[in-house]
Amino acid sequence: MSAVSFCPAVTATETALFALTAPPSIATAADEAAVARFLAGGIAYTDIAKFVEKCLDRAPAMPCDSLDAVFEADKWVRKQEWNI
Repeated sequence: MSAVSFCPAVTATETALFALTAPPSIATAADEAAVARFLAGGIAYTDIAKFVEKCLDRAPAMPCDSLDAVFEADKWVRKQEWNI
């Protein structure tokens, strides 16, 4: 168990990365999208971790071997943003 596993978003990200189920760009984009929505008053602070975890669970298999792939992952996450 990780020293930071007390945080659901970190635990979900860590699990996905070690299992190779989602590229790191999904976790980063999900966190950015959720924090932006929280700062705008659209979601509660506790929803940030829930959104990151949801995106990691639902992320399609996609490569993360180029900048274009990172942008595609980010685009996919931004479409999920409204489904919290």
